[in-house]
This record gives sequence, structure tokens and C-alpha cells, in this order.
Amino acid sequence: AEEHYPELEVIVTDGQNETARQAQDVEDLLARGIDLLLISPLTSEGLTDVVQKVLDAGIPVVALDRTVDTEVTSYVGAENKPMGVASADKLAEMTDGKARIVEVQGTAGTSATIDRHDGFAEQIGAEYPEMEIISTQYCDYLRENAMTFMEDTLQRFGPGEIDAIYAHNDEMALGALEAIKA
Repeated sequence: AEEHYPELEVIVTDGQNETARQAQDVEDLLARGIDLLLISPLTSEGLTDVVQKVLDAGIPVVALDRTVDTEVTSYVGAENKPMGVASADKLAEMTDGKARIVEVQGTAGTSATIDRHDGFAEQIGAEYPEMEIISTQYCDYLRENAMTFMEDTLQRFGPGEIDAIYAHNDEMALGALEAIKA
């Protein structure tokens, strides 16, 4: 923006992975008289009201990667539910449709987490009766959280009782892998 649109003032805030802080940041930006809000909502539900307030003020909102529970001006992000379906299909292909799966979910309440889980679970339920999710936990899309969860999970289940891991992002997959290697 600085290089191509020097007339724009870009204000960046960091919600530090806290919904309440992110909502307060948006309130502060609204008070500063912004002309456009770009937001990657930590949680859908927790940011819906403040995003609606911005929209009601006539300010366009672009949601990045995650949605809120109201229609925004524009959304830029992945098709998360189809990603979950495709992950289930690929895992079924890799395991001949028979697997006990540990699911490492992202952040509770985020649209990406909900859609990736729902697409995966619905596809397994509809197409793969010999596949089941045997353990799951929210790990906030963080490697260290996934590693801790996987360490605990490996203690709960004996050798041969886990066939596959489904992680909602690369960082968590790498954390689970580190725990398995250890």
C-alpha cells in the first residue's frame, strides 16, 4: 500500500489471539473514522456485532480467511468445508477406508475450524462407515498446542490404536508429527 497507494493511511492492529481485544480494536478504529475495515475475525460469533456496527455506519468490510455471522462487503478466503470433504476422501484413499483418526482442530468458534471439521465429519459419516474420529481437541492453529495434545493422546491410546491424524493446518500437523517422532 505504501508503495502503490501513498495517499492511503493503513492502520494495523493486533488482537493477540483474543476476541475481546480484537473487538475493542475495531471499536477504536471506528471511532478514528476509518473508510474500510479489513478483518480476519478470530471467532465468528465474537466479532459479528462489532462488524455489523461498522457496516451499519456505512463502512465496507472485507473479511479475510474467516467469516462473521453477518454478510460483509467481501470475503477473501478458502473454501473450508470442501477442504474438509477432500481431506476425508484423501484419508480414505490412503487407509482403504478403514481408520481410527485423531482430529487436531483449529480455534473453537472460527468459521474455518467449524467448516473444516463439518466437511470432514460429514463426509466420513456419509461415505466411510469404517472410519471414525476417536479423539479431537482445539489447538488454536498452534504447533505447540498440537504437540501437547498429541503427546497426551499417544498416552491414552496404545500402539496400533491410531491410524491417522487430521490436522486443520500445517503448523498443527507439524506439532503432531513432532510428538509422534518423540
